[in-house]
Amino acid sequence: MLKKITKTLLLLLALLIIAVPAFANEATDQTLTLDNAIKKALSHNKSILNAQLDIDSTEIQRDSLQELVKYTPIDYNYNQDDTNVFKSYYGVQHQLRQAQKKLNADKMQLSINVTEAYHQVIKNNQLLDEMKANLTLNIIKRDQVKAKYDVGMATMADLLAADAQVVSARANIKDAEGKLDTAYGELNKITGQNISARPKLEEEIGFYPEEFDVDMQVTKAINNSFEIWSATEAARTAAVTKYFEFYSDIGNNNQAKANNTVESTKEEISVSTVTLCNGVKTLEANYQQIEKQIEQLEENLRVLKLHSDLGLVTKDNMLTVESNVKKLKNTQLDIASRHTVTLLTLKKLTGDFPILL
Repeated sequence: MLKKITKTLLLLLALLIIAVPAFANEATDQTLTLDNAIKKALSHNKSILNAQLDIDSTEIQRDSLQELVKYTPIDYNYNQDDTNVFKSYYGVQHQLRQAQKKLNADKMQLSINVTEAYHQVIKNNQLLDEMKANLTLNIIKRDQVKAKYDVGMATMADLLAADAQVVSARANIKDAEGKLDTAYGELNKITGQNISARPKLEEEIGFYPEEFDVDMQVTKAINNSFEIWSATEAARTAAVTKYFEFYSDIGNNNQAKANNTVESTKEEISVSTVTLCNGVKTLEANYQQIEKQIEQLEENLRVLKLHSDLGLVTKDNMLTVESNVKKLKNTQLDIASRHTVTLLTLKKLTGDFPILL
């Protein structure tokens, strides 16, 4: 009996040992596109899910109150006994329309946040590659200093400084690994995946410049932004509910305040739109500037490789240029990511946001 139990336990242990790596590989080998990441986030985000539940509940309230509304008041000449019904109905109707619009705006913002998190993983992967290349370069430089030191052509201070650069490069790798882990954690959290998952991201960070007229973008933002719609809707509601105030002056004051909010919101959104437009154009100019620098360095690298074949330059010379190219490309990658996010934020205001999945 004891032998059978022992055999059973050993079998279960063996299956567990086999299953754990398989599970780890499954978590590591899965792929993730940006669209799928956004889908996962939209279906997982509890605030989005609760907002939809609140909308469903508010619709029930609205429908129930609507049955009690027998006519539409257009001035103060209405049956005062209906005051509470009207106040409740128009209040709930306003609440429902606000919630529906806000839910759509929140979905857009969530997709922007997912895009940022997705890009952050890509950028930190590239940073880790840069740090690893930097370590290789510093090890070669340290070995060169050591060789010079052995023949009396370098001092102990030179050797210690070279050693310190290697130690620093190793620390930079650890730091980059930590940043990559954090980036994956944030992406997994926002998409509802296992916190330790390491999906392979299938997409790269693209750079897609767009031509637009700033004044036209401001006009579109005024006509389409959730913020202005919300303020305008509140003003429309105040224009109706003022009839239900016991003191007419209070109702008129509420309407005037709501109208003032509409105007101030238009001013704020106009300024924000111009700022976003300028930000997009600045990022595009910076991207092109970095592109020229990369082209120049890559040409230098091509010439160095030709010289290396002839034995005219050392390996560290080429690795130094390669390291600088990697650094510039990572800078360019960050610019491309910020350009995408800024452009999406602008489109959220102007009503040009891509259709949500």
